[in-house]
Amino acid sequence: MEPTSFTLPIRLLPRKGGQLLRIASSIFVTGFSIFWIAMAGGSTWFTDNGPAEKIWLSHLFPLFGLLFLGAGVWQLASAIAKLLPGSPYHHVEVSREGLLVRTMRRKQQFGWTELSPFDVSVRERRDGEGDKHHDYYVVALPAADAAKLGDERERYNRAVVRIDAEDFGADDASANAGDLSGWLNMLRESAVNRRLAAREEVPVPPGLRALVWHSGAAPQPGLAKPQRQQGNH
Repeated sequence: MEPTSFTLPIRLLPRKGGQLLRIASSIFVTGFSIFWIAMAGGSTWFTDNGPAEKIWLSHLFPLFGLLFLGAGVWQLASAIAKLLPGSPYHHVEVSREGLLVRTMRRKQQFGWTELSPFDVSVRERRDGEGDKHHDYYVVALPAADAAKLGDERERYNRAVVRIDAEDFGADDASANAGDLSGWLNMLRESAVNRRLAAREEVPVPPGLRALVWHSGAAPQPGLAKPQRQQGNH
């Protein structure tokens, strides 16, 4: 029978489902970028394109492919990082002391009292064909800005914690966001009211249980002294 409760601290790993597809797409983007740079460079760097000033400008043209190459390499590295055992570079970890959010770009640690309640922010975007898509994020503001949670723009822009719900939960990002924000609010409320023990066993929503990598490990020293943020912005 699947366990329904786990002992703090608890680390959630990103779901693996979409990572293979992301790896395939990033390999395609990376390969195409290299091919495009090589073809464009071959027709400019090794041919006479006219007056010197035009040659100088044309020589820069193939370098635009570096933007797509960088995006493809970053997407590939991010997807691989999520598949590593224990996902050391991409996870969410909770303890009695606070919340740790680790991504490829940065590592953030907060004490529960430093954060507002958690909420869901929805961002609309359009794909290359003009179709609308919605991205769901679990966000928290500094505790002093908790009153601004009611404004969607402020909720997203002022967030110091922003977790992509697509990575944590089952298949539906909207449901993932609701499960994760509700669970984090439960933990935050218990911790703020001093009802949360260091090794307490806490219930985990069904959609998140498969993501629990380990629980009950020795608390990390960094979590004992919450900090605003660490790493690059």
